[in-house]
Amino acid sequence: MNPVEYLGFAGGALEIAIGIPQARQVLRLGHGKGISLAAWILMYLMFCSWGFYGIRIDSISTIISNFATLIVLASVLIVLIGNIYKAFLFLIFLTLIDGFLILKLPEFLVSLFLIASVFPWLLS
Repeated sequence: MNPVEYLGFAGGALEIAIGIPQARQVLRLGHGKGISLAAWILMYLMFCSWGFYGIRIDSISTIISNFATLIVLASVLIVLIGNIYKAFLFLIFLTLIDGFLILKLPEFLVSLFLIASVFPWLLS
């Protein structure tokens, strides 16, 4: 395995660690009062995009770390949306659309999209 992959795994561990306290709180309380649904959806899309980009570039650390983070984000989104079936269908829809775009668009468009997902203030 490429030594850079180890750095990817370290970054992935940080990604997961950042979301776990919020996820635990939301799951413990059973509600997400005061938490922005839109922000969590954008984070879900960002990590989903990077996970599919990992597939595109064949980077195991990028794939594993980003899709593991999606599990944490999905758990919060299910609570925020409130209906497990509606949330599940919504997340599947987002994942399929995002994956199709990341895997099929030209590289320069994917790069722009990934940069925009990390720095959303660039769009405003």
